[in-house]
This record gives sequence, C-alpha cells and structure tokens, in this order.
Amino acid sequence: MNSTNQNPIQANLITMHIPIMKTGVLRALIPAALIAVCGIISAGAQETGTIAGKVKDIRTGQYLENARVTIDATGQKTLTDSFGQFRIQNVPAGTADITVFFTGYYSSTQTIEVNSNIAANVEIDLRSRSAFESDEDVYELEAFVVKSQYDAQAAAINEQRFAPSNKAVIDAEALGNINEGNIGEFVKFLPGISINYVAADVRSIEVRGMGDTFTPVTVDGNQMASASSSNMNRTFELEQVSLNNVERVEVVKIPTPDMPANSLGGSVNLVSKSAFERDGREIRYNAYLSGNNESLSLGKEPGPGNDRRYHILPGVKLTYADVYNDGNLGIIVNYLASNQWNPQHRSAFTWHFDDMADGTSDQPTLERYTMQDGPKLNYRQSFNVKLDYKLSENTILLTSAQWNAYESRFRNTNVTWDTNVTKQSQNASSSTSVIRSKADNADINFGGSWRDKFGDTYHGDAKILHTMGDLELEFGGFWSRATNKYRSVSRGFMEAAELSYQDVDGYIEISDFGGNNDLSTTVDLKHVDGSGTNNPGLGVSDPTQFRLSGLNAYRPKNGLDKLIGWNADAKWTYETSGGLSGYLKTGLKYTKQQRETEDIRQRMYHTGLDGSRNSGDEITAENFINDAYAYNEQHFGLPPVIAWTDFGKWKDFYDHNADQFILRGIDGAGNSSISEEITAAYIMGSINLLDNRLQVYGGMRFEGTKVSARGNKDDREVDSDYNTSHPSITARYDINDKMVLRVAYAETIGRQNFSALLPNVVVNYPDIASENPEGSVSANNPGLKPQNADNFDISLEYYTDNAGMITAGYFYKKISDYIRSTSVVIDSNIVNQYGLPSEALGWEFRSNENAGSAEVNGFEIAIQQQLTFLPDALRGFSVFANGTFLDIEGDFGGTGVQNDLKGFVKETYNFGVSFERWGLTTNLKFSHKGLEFDGANSSNDLGRFGDGGRYFDPLDQLDFDLEYQISRRYTVYLSARNLTNQSQNRVLKAESANIHVLERAEEFGVQYSLGVKGSF
Repeated sequence: MNSTNQNPIQANLITMHIPIMKTGVLRALIPAALIAVCGIISAGAQETGTIAGKVKDIRTGQYLENARVTIDATGQKTLTDSFGQFRIQNVPAGTADITVFFTGYYSSTQTIEVNSNIAANVEIDLRSRSAFESDEDVYELEAFVVKSQYDAQAAAINEQRFAPSNKAVIDAEALGNINEGNIGEFVKFLPGISINYVAADVRSIEVRGMGDTFTPVTVDGNQMASASSSNMNRTFELEQVSLNNVERVEVVKIPTPDMPANSLGGSVNLVSKSAFERDGREIRYNAYLSGNNESLSLGKEPGPGNDRRYHILPGVKLTYADVYNDGNLGIIVNYLASNQWNPQHRSAFTWHFDDMADGTSDQPTLERYTMQDGPKLNYRQSFNVKLDYKLSENTILLTSAQWNAYESRFRNTNVTWDTNVTKQSQNASSSTSVIRSKADNADINFGGSWRDKFGDTYHGDAKILHTMGDLELEFGGFWSRATNKYRSVSRGFMEAAELSYQDVDGYIEISDFGGNNDLSTTVDLKHVDGSGTNNPGLGVSDPTQFRLSGLNAYRPKNGLDKLIGWNADAKWTYETSGGLSGYLKTGLKYTKQQRETEDIRQRMYHTGLDGSRNSGDEITAENFINDAYAYNEQHFGLPPVIAWTDFGKWKDFYDHNADQFILRGIDGAGNSSISEEITAAYIMGSINLLDNRLQVYGGMRFEGTKVSARGNKDDREVDSDYNTSHPSITARYDINDKMVLRVAYAETIGRQNFSALLPNVVVNYPDIASENPEGSVSANNPGLKPQNADNFDISLEYYTDNAGMITAGYFYKKISDYIRSTSVVIDSNIVNQYGLPSEALGWEFRSNENAGSAEVNGFEIAIQQQLTFLPDALRGFSVFANGTFLDIEGDFGGTGVQNDLKGFVKETYNFGVSFERWGLTTNLKFSHKGLEFDGANSSNDLGRFGDGGRYFDPLDQLDFDLEYQISRRYTVYLSARNLTNQSQNRVLKAESANIHVLERAEEFGVQYSLGVKGSF
C-alpha cells in the first residue's frame, strides 16, 4: 500500500516519512506482537548454561552453515551461522545430549556437560553420505580435499530446507565448470530463473517471468553498482561481476521484512567466499584454454577487425585462503582473468503486413534481407579480497573489496539486399513467396558497427557483528561504483560507415524465405544483371559500385553508477518458561544511488553525395577493403566470400578530409543524471510452535523514496518522493522429518526505470536520405508511480537422506499500477506543451503511464536425487529437473498482446544428469527458455492487428563438462556450452492473422574450455 508525500498525518523516522498503518497492515504484525508478549515472560529460576561450538565437514575441513543443532531433552534448536558456529543459551545444567543434522550428511549426537554460567565449547565433525559408508566409517584421507559436487549440492539443499521463506540456492561448485565465470550461465538451471542474452553473453536475470529491471542483485545483502550499458534502467548486468568470488547464489522468491521490497518477481544474492568457512590454508587454481568450434586453429586467424589474432585464448582462476592469529583472522583472495573469442552470425528480415490487413494478400511482404557477421573478443578480470577478524569471542569484523573489469570488442559488418518492395502490388514476381524488385530499382547497402565496450566495477563493504547474550547487533556500510563506456574514434576507427549501391543494375530476387509459421533462417538470393545473367557475386563482389553515404563519426556513450549505504540491525532471541521461542528483529537501512549517462552521436555526410549521385567526387569502397578479414564461412545459406571494409581506413580518410564532410545530424539521449535515496525501517519476529515444528515469521517494512532527476530538455530538474509499506508473513511447518510445508504472503514493488523518471524529451529526426522520412518524439512521465504486487506462495517439499529433494509449489501475484507505453499522433497541443519544432506535427509521440493491472499464476516443480537404488556397479548417478509454468491475465487498457508483460517468459524448464565416481565427474545439462514477449505493435504495419507483437522464440541449450581427478592437486576437464548451437530467433506474431515470421536469427557457435585445476 502506497502513500504520497501529501498525506497529512505522518510519523517521522530518520529521514523517512512513514504513513499511518491501516487496519489490514496491523493484522499483518500480529505474529510479531505475539512474540513480543511471549518474550517478556520469565524464563524461571532454574540454573542454566550455554553450549557453543562449530560444525564442519571432516573430509573437506569446510565449516557448515545452517546445520541444525538440537538439545534432545528440551527440544531447543538453532542453526549454525556462515562460519559454522552455533550458540544455545538457557540449557539446563547437567548432562545434555545434542544432535547435529545437515542434509546429505550422517547426523551426530554428543553428550555435553553443562555448567551454570560456563560456556561448553565443542567442535563437531560430520561425515558426508557420499564419501562414507556409515557415520562411524574411518579411512585414511588426504588432509582436507576439495568438496565434491555432491556435497556442494547438499549444502545448497540444506540452506533451502531451513530458510524462513521460499528460495532456491546453488553452490558455486554444484554444476561443474562454467565458461568465463558468467553467473548467468550458472543460475539458468535454477527453477524460476530465465536469462537474457545479448549476442553470446548472458547479460541479465529474470525471476518468475518478471523483467530483468525488477530483479535486484546484491552481494552479501548489499546492492552492487551496474552502469547498465550506459542506459537509464535498473537492470543489473552480469558482465562486470565474476562467479569466482562467489560461494553460492541465493534466489529469494518471497522477501522477509529485513530484505528490500523492490523485487517484483524475486531477488538474487551473491554470497562471497570466506576464509572462516575453511579450516586451514587452501590454494586453488584453474588454468584453461577457451575456443569456439568455428575456429580451433592454434595459429592466428583473421578478425575481429583489421588484423589477425589468436582465437584460442587462455584463462585462469586463483583462490588463496588461510586463517591466522590462532584462528581469529581469516583472509581469502580470488583472481580471475578470462579471454574469449566467439563468432556472431546474424540474419535479419524486414516485413510488411498492410496487404494482409486490408485483405489483398494472405502472405506478408519481405522487403529486405540483411546478413551480419560480427566476430567478438571478450576480456574479463576480477580481483577480490575478504578479510574477517574476530575482535573478541563475541565480536567479528567482516570486510570485503572487489574489482571487476570487462572489455568487449564488437566488429559487426553487414550487407543488406533491399528490393524496395513494401506491398505485393509492387512485386515484379507473380508469386507471393518470391519477392522481386522492379528493374534497376533495388539497393544493396554495406554497413556495420565497430565499437569497444568497456568498464569496471568497484565494490566494498564492512560490517561488525556483536553478540550480547540473547541480543545480536549488526552495523555495516558499503560503497559501490561502476562505469561503462563505448568508444570508436578514440581507439583509431570509425564507429560506422554506410555504403550504398543504389538502383542496382537489373533486379534482386528473394525466395525460399519461409511463409507464415515457417521459420527458415535461410533465403535464396539472386541478382540478375541488366543483360539477364545470374550474377554469382550477388551484387556485392565489386566494391567500386558502392558509394559512401554516411559516417557515424563520433559517439561517446558513457554511464556511471554509484551507490553508498549503511545498515543497523538488532535481533533478540527469546525463550519462555512455557516452551515458546523465537526472535524479534528490527533495523534501519539507507541507500543512495546516483546514475549519470551521456549519449551523443554525430552523423556525417560526404559532400560528394547529394542524393542523386551526379557529383564527380563520390567516394567508392575499393580503397577501404579490410586486408585481414573476410567472411569466409557459409551461414544461413549466404555466399561464402564477402569482402568487408576497414573502419580504421575510413577514420584515416575522415581525419585527412574532414572539410569534405557536413553534419548530417546529432541525436541520442544527451546528458542525464538521477539521484535516488531509499530509507527503510522494519520490524519482524518469529515464533516456534507445536514443539518447534511450526515456525511463523511476520512483520512490516517501510520504505521512503526520494528522487531528483535532471534531464536533457532545458536542463530541467524534477524532484519527487513517495512512501510505501510492505507487510509480510510466512509459515514453515515440518510435517515430519522429511516433509516441509510453506505458505507466505508479501507485498512488493517494482520501481520504475530511471529513464522513465527523467524529464527527457528526445526528438528523432527523419533520415533525409530516406524515401519516406518519418520522425518521432519520445517524452518521459516523471509522475509515474512504482508497480505494486501482492504475492502469495505455497509449496510442499520432500527431502531424502542422501541430499535429494522433491518440491512442488503454486504462487499468485496481483500487480497494480502497471507501467505501459503509449503512442499518439503529435498535434499542436503537444507541440506547445513540449516546445517541439513545428515540423513534428503528425509525427508519433511516445510516452508511458500507470494503467491497469495483471494477475500471474505460476506452478513450480523441482527434483534432485542421487540414484542410489541402482546396482552397485552403476552407483554415482544423480539427476535433476525443474520447471516453472506461468499464466498471465491483465487489463492494461489494450487488447491482444498488450495484455502481456514485456519480458515475460511463461515457461522455463531444465534437467540434467551427473555421474561422480572413481575420480570421474561428468554433467549433461539442458535448459529451456520459453517464448518471451518483447513488445507490442513493433514492426511495419503489424500494429494494424490488435494482437501483433515481437517475441523471442523458445531457446534450448545443452551444456556438457567432463573432468577427471588425478589427485587433489590435479584435475583435468573439458567443458562445452551450447552443444547444439541453436540459433536465437526473434519473431513477429499476430495470431488473428496467422502471422508467425522470423525477424532475426543469431548463431554463436559452441564454446569449449580445456583446462586443469587443483588444490594445495
């Protein structure tokens, strides 16, 4: 429930205005209130003591988090912390039996002598079921081995099992080797997760079908900065963060009050590695070579760009961890350097549908076909150091700092065959399945985009944890900064050159392009010259035919994101003489985020081209051919050899002949900045009932948001603030020792993108060289409110002794104040309101608004199990499978696909099989991402159908890795990503007209890694 800053009755807390709670909100706080009443009941005068200790894996030496420790006689329970430590107070003096349980391990029971006012310290070793035949099995072991994949999975499942709310957890060691250390390639196998690719790289994460702008990513609970490719959105991009720094990944589906409320679908938390989770020194290394199936030569190969390079590139991962000063000082250092080359083959189609709309044809019209080749280099580095120090028995200082850097070199070059046929009536062929231009009326265009994208991220945090009997205190702060830059000219090349072969001699014909529902990624192209001869060069073999029509001479695009914040939390654990127990927790958190972007592009004309090609000093392409790189492989049915131009040569020409160019136009979003401050306070509590089989958690979170945005229109600044309150309640019931039932409710929000809050007005002028120039204007609406969601969740979970699980759940989201795009024709009122040029009359005007609501119903299932029932000779196999299936209904003021959420994915599922035995470990993993909605009415004339829209087709990927452990110090492995090399397709659909055509297809090859790793 929301309250604006105009509410006349408000209470002031720190810098946040908190709205008076309504009756419904108070009801949500009943569990916390009950806990407060129970907590003040006297615990009695019986003499008691304290039991404290640690729990660790006897084989790996790793301390175990969330191991359940139980006092058998009293039923008192607690979970170990992230350092494997536990502490139970008010234990009756005398002899006490304690039992320690951890999923996938044998339980351990020990008898402890408890004395009044004296803490009994104990260290408990657990044995993994994967490595020991029984809980008493003892055999000679090498000191502290690397944890197995089985044990990594067990640790993740154990955390899920005892979590207060529904979340998915995966250990960084659980799925084998991950190419490049990209976190997205890792989490895509989790239930409810879908990932978004930009070219061959996973760029962002979505949870439960919601867009990536609604998926916050934190590191140890604090938000990490992301410059978002120099855009003004909230998407956390994965390029500048490394899996090498991460111990495990947590995906929270339903937040508790001590978590940020900005998680419409869910949130992702990256838990850092810690030296205190290990017992003794550990040095780990991983050295490998990365290559693509399209270029596995050990020598230098052409591209990307204008030289020859090695395409098989090295990578390394290193970790050093140790504990000093009698176990009080823990240090861990992680480093990663990853280098990767991969091809990029794209095929694009431009369609028209107006003939279908007026009934003159039942087939769409294909106007042009574009082929793009863009080999790419990625360089990634990451350095992380974490220092933890025990100041005293009850006080721990935790500090962490990391630096991540990323650089990507794009060298996209493309050629377009344009028939200039936009309607079937213009088609010189008598067949709708063949598009033929009129004689001497087609165009062929060369183009491309050469840019370097690079940036870095710095992130640091520190916190103090202090225990005072039943009271735990935490004070912390963090700082994070990320940059992103695009560059071309400053690095010695032009960003883009446009080359035209206009009014091609003869005609161009495109056929075999697939009709409706036939998603062919290939076409048959034909160029027949004026004499009627079929040209095998397809019109692209003679560079003298191509004239320079334009240059993008300068386009710096910069992004800066800065975050700073602090938190203070207090947790009081109570136990009454009546047997009730639980905790009360409250806290404050302040976060300030600043985002700045710069986006200005200059486009130039060469004066030799005036639109009629009658000047004598036109520049042709033959002197600008790339000497090193040529497209020499056949993809999507295209010709195997095309000579491309060298964008470095174009820059040299521009530098020496700048006086021959005139400014064609300046566009882009300009300079923008935004500052957002969020001050949050919460109160929550838990209570254990029914002999600790039922745990109830409830409370309220308040968030005050203050925004200051400066846009590019007259340098205007807009300030706004709003307050929100977020009740939540969850319950976890242990039906028996293996079955858990969860129910939960929480109110969350999805804050609007920064770009929507800027008072920006962007005028997109038409291309004066276009046959039908059209312009448009985009204006933001800074008055937008965040989207809200009521989230309901229920799940049933079954856990087996050997770290297996079977879960099934249902969830429901009711979303209000949905933000949607609007489009109208510009009239005189809009011209005057926004100060637009008079020529904008009749152009398209785009903005956005809060309109309507949506309901999402979802089902999730998951299974993970060792196949222990197999004969002994087949032991070592395990399987996993999961799926999330969604349905959405909405009222957004539109029809058809406008009732879909942009970025919404209705279906994801994954499955895999693993084998681990005799030092051999292998994984075969399959991931399916269903149809994804990308926008309504998004292509030429498709908007004439009410349900016309753009989608990403389902994507199936198969990954594989194989490793053999020679010894603890040496393991060799081979990994492969995307073995089937399925193309990533974007399609245009309108079911009412039976339209389903391919708009773009992309292929990136199979990525391999061959390496050796080990531990000392």
